[in-house]
Amino acid sequence: PPLFQAEDGIRDRRKSLVGSEMCIRDSRIERTGRTLRLPARSGIYHPDLVRAADAVIGKAGYSTLAEIYQADVPFGYVSRAQFREAPVLERFTRKALRAVNVPEAALQDGAWTALIPALTALAPCGARRDNGALPVAAFIVEILGE
Repeated sequence: PPLFQAEDGIRDRRKSLVGSEMCIRDSRIERTGRTLRLPARSGIYHPDLVRAADAVIGKAGYSTLAEIYQADVPFGYVSRAQFREAPVLERFTRKALRAVNVPEAALQDGAWTALIPALTALAPCGARRDNGALPVAAFIVEILGE
């Protein structure tokens, strides 16, 4: 099996951190203790990483929010005020996810690590979230008449 494949959202609860940094020139996976630094194109399926993580810290983008929502993982989000969709995505983040805002300065100076206990202490929502792929596939099959 792949190195980081999650089994239906089961996490090890040992406070593992997985980080994906947008560092295109660097294609190495670096490990420091239980922390991994991944390049942007690591070849590792991100939804599996999210399901395996105790918490995720990253920018509040469409794909990340969808993966966090589906996996019900705590999210430390970085605001992206320069993007016009940011207010809507952040409103969704605060309403629908277990989330804590991470100031950009905290990422730069390392202070974000102080947020880890608060993030991992957030209780799961417990809501069953349907996988949207199944209804879409059924709809396509219905349209095609097969």
